[in-house]
Amino acid sequence: MQQKIKVFHIIHALKIGGVETAALSSLEVLNKHYDFRLIVIDKDLDKIEVPDFIRPYIVVFNGKYPFDLFNYYKIADYINTEKPKIIISSLWRSIFTILLAKIIFRDFIWISFFHSTFFKHYLDKIFNKVGFKLSNHTFVDSVMAKKFVNQWTSDNKISIISFLRQKSQNFRHIDFKDLRMVYIGRINEMKGIEIGIKLQHHLLNYYNILIPFDIYGPDEDYLDKLKVLAHELEVTNFTYCGVLSPQKVNVILSEYNLFFQASQYEGMAMSVVEAMQSGLVCIVTPVGEIQHYTQNLISAIHIQEVNNYNFEELSNILNDELLLKEISKNAQKVFSNYLSYSESLLFSLQKIQSVYL
Repeated sequence: MQQKIKVFHIIHALKIGGVETAALSSLEVLNKHYDFRLIVIDKDLDKIEVPDFIRPYIVVFNGKYPFDLFNYYKIADYINTEKPKIIISSLWRSIFTILLAKIIFRDFIWISFFHSTFFKHYLDKIFNKVGFKLSNHTFVDSVMAKKFVNQWTSDNKISIISFLRQKSQNFRHIDFKDLRMVYIGRINEMKGIEIGIKLQHHLLNYYNILIPFDIYGPDEDYLDKLKVLAHELEVTNFTYCGVLSPQKVNVILSEYNLFFQASQYEGMAMSVVEAMQSGLVCIVTPVGEIQHYTQNLISAIHIQEVNNYNFEELSNILNDELLLKEISKNAQKVFSNYLSYSESLLFSLQKIQSVYL
């Protein structure tokens, strides 16, 4: 029996995020074709639930802080010992790890994986630009990300990987008589969660409509500000529900009919994709890839003006039950013919393997 090719994918940490949950979702499928391991730089801060059947494919190095140099050395030494044929790097510190590994052990194909349409900070910019220039190939998660990366590398060295963790199984007929709104993701200022609280306030004060708004995800020092805003606006049905494991996302989504995310910027926005697949009507700013896979009042509701939200117009839309049902139906159709993340990544790896190995 032919030995499987060894492939590593390096990420920062096991936490609640698009990069991490997609990576976890692919391990079982990819290990049918490769000896595929997820290399995790930092210790598990969020304590997310990892199914037992994929635990053997995850190697955690328990770095205690961003520049734990001894931890990076341990990872490079592990790479040198295991000798993978292909290494995928996601996020800037994994690129730092790759560069160290290249000094010790040069003989592998390097794929840099970029998951955004902008650089988050100076170090992110430096290391990702190095990744675009020095890696053999670059993966991105959207058309917009590809356009961004094209500034530093040629088109034929970039592949778009689908970011569907899983395909929709059943069509849902959702009732919109009683509205319930949810957000799932990082509790961060750039996500525009406070606009959802202001929407709750407007609906209650001008339409006497009470919409619960529940949010799930790791707090990035913004939750207290949201609670203060809710208190000031006398919004009593805004609730933080804690961190949610990836395996429970679809179960939780089934309890709601609206998804709210007014981000200032986004890449693929996997949480929006999964909400649409579950039939929720997504109220979103059309930023990043969202503008390409949603249509206003057809498959989602767009909030167009970032600094001047028209709550009156939005309230009228939310009072139109037939329109909401139509948007829900259309949203569920959008990704019906897309490959899953696992399928897309497997296809691209096999293509790269045929070129380089």
